[in-house]
Amino acid sequence: MPATFTRELLSREVRDKNGDVLGHVADLIFDTRTGSVTFVLIRIHSDLDPSQLPWPSQSGMISLPIDEVREISSVIHLHR
Repeated sequence: MPATFTRELLSREVRDKNGDVLGHVADLIFDTRTGSVTFVLIRIHSDLDPSQLPWPSQSGMISLPIDEVREISSVIHLHR
């Protein structure tokens, strides 16, 4: 993934399958062997209770497995 594209994803809104805002992209985590994105680090929206989410959270962030991403456009859409 080119560095320019990576920068474009930072701060992009992340929505669940119902269209509700989950948060915003804070960073991407790569597999250093393959160069593939493995996780999207998401800053959870302030109105959400992290304990109600299906992913573990820490300090207001979740590491979302890349397999959870359904579509990347102006907004990042998830499968669930």
